[in-house]
Amino acid sequence: MPPQGRPREASALAYGDLAFGFASAESEAARAPELLRDGFMDRWHTDSASVPGGDFLILGYKGSGKSAIAEHLRLRAESNPLEFVKSTYLASDFQFGLVGDLAEGVGDRPGAYVAVWLWLLLLQVLDSISHDEQAMIQSELARTVSALRQIGLLPTSSLRATALASRKKSVTVNLPQVLKLSLEEVQQVRRGSVALLVDEPMAAVTAAQTTSRHVITVDGLDEIYLRSPPEYDIVSALMMAADRLNAEMLRTATPVKVLVLCRTDVFERLPGANKNKIRQDSALELDWYQNTRHPERTALVQLANLKVSATHEGIDDLFSRFFPERLQVGSQQFSTLRYLIEHTRHTPRDFLQLLKALQDFAPPNGALSPSDMLSGLRKYCVDYFVPEIKDELIGPLTSEQVDAVFGLLGSLPRRKFDFAAVDAEASRNVRYQELDWPRALGLLFEASAIGNQQTRYGGTAYYTFKYRNPHSRLSFSRRMILHRAVAKALNLLDN
Repeated sequence: MPPQGRPREASALAYGDLAFGFASAESEAARAPELLRDGFMDRWHTDSASVPGGDFLILGYKGSGKSAIAEHLRLRAESNPLEFVKSTYLASDFQFGLVGDLAEGVGDRPGAYVAVWLWLLLLQVLDSISHDEQAMIQSELARTVSALRQIGLLPTSSLRATALASRKKSVTVNLPQVLKLSLEEVQQVRRGSVALLVDEPMAAVTAAQTTSRHVITVDGLDEIYLRSPPEYDIVSALMMAADRLNAEMLRTATPVKVLVLCRTDVFERLPGANKNKIRQDSALELDWYQNTRHPERTALVQLANLKVSATHEGIDDLFSRFFPERLQVGSQQFSTLRYLIEHTRHTPRDFLQLLKALQDFAPPNGALSPSDMLSGLRKYCVDYFVPEIKDELIGPLTSEQVDAVFGLLGSLPRRKFDFAAVDAEASRNVRYQELDWPRALGLLFEASAIGNQQTRYGGTAYYTFKYRNPHSRLSFSRRMILHRAVAKALNLLDN
């Protein structure tokens, strides 16, 4: 691993010294925070998303940098006494049944889910505000925060902990003494429901007077595979609750913002009549795909240069300094930079992990040779890219089924194939016969592991991948093609 320490002069550097960061934004924030503070490329103007009235929903495919935005905001806030950023996660240990439990006793279930999320989010906001000395001067706000602390609802470590605390009997018994409740509301609380109790914390938050800014980020939806319709409804309700809470903060000029980070493909599965309205009005979509005709101008290349400059001064263009201009691959020559990018899905994670893989083959000084480049590229394809694709398939498929999928793909003679070839290979091997191959290929397409080949008028071939066109769909009647990185890992011919 290259050192992550103080900047050194470029003249003393080898390629192996450069710091490209970590696959996980959380790991990078903990182990090399300067890379996310100073090496963060704010392509999306995220500062505007962290204020009331800006976009609140950050959408992007896996590896596009959603968590990097949340961690950058949090790290930046550490040096600004007027900025509070609280990160909370809906990781795989979050129990969606807790939201259903807290919604019990309320009539309309989708509406009750929204109310529960409002309750949970408002407690996160109050926890953040409780650290704001300027806001806590107000006696009514201080009283509310103190009372919620006494019954165990504050402080909040996570949304899961908040939901579990809200369900405790001691909380439901004591809440009526803390909040100003009607008799009907008291009865709802005694039955275990907090879904109707958002007015008091909402009033406390909107009455807060402060010049500070409070941002709550909700992350972790990448880890959740939504298997049942109730879970779809519950996550959809989270979006609606965040939309409603942010609208109220804007209406009352309260310096509070809730940001929800969600995979694009997860968001597209959610139900809800207002989903497209939220997407059009309030979503920031992280799309890094750019034509590679001039690869040196792409945002991914700019990001890599910015990232290494955070810890090593004096490098304006690491690619011209350390890489050969062209690569000979078989009988063909390629622009090195373009060839590298074409082995990614045009995401920061893919590209930076590729650059890291090359470090294992870098000489102690000077530029990498074409042979070094190709060795590092193969390591990236085998050790990073294919495992990353497999991780995306786990959930819809079992690990044994995922292994079978790649077993069949590896038995194909070439990178390009048609559905008939898959069907024929599956029929010859009992290991593959039980798989639903149209579904498996569809999942591979959604992960950008395969695409379609099409022909324009005049006979020119072009390729459709999900990372290039998010609205594309797999066609089983057209020829299919493996992503370059998958084909290289499986040792398949390119034509």
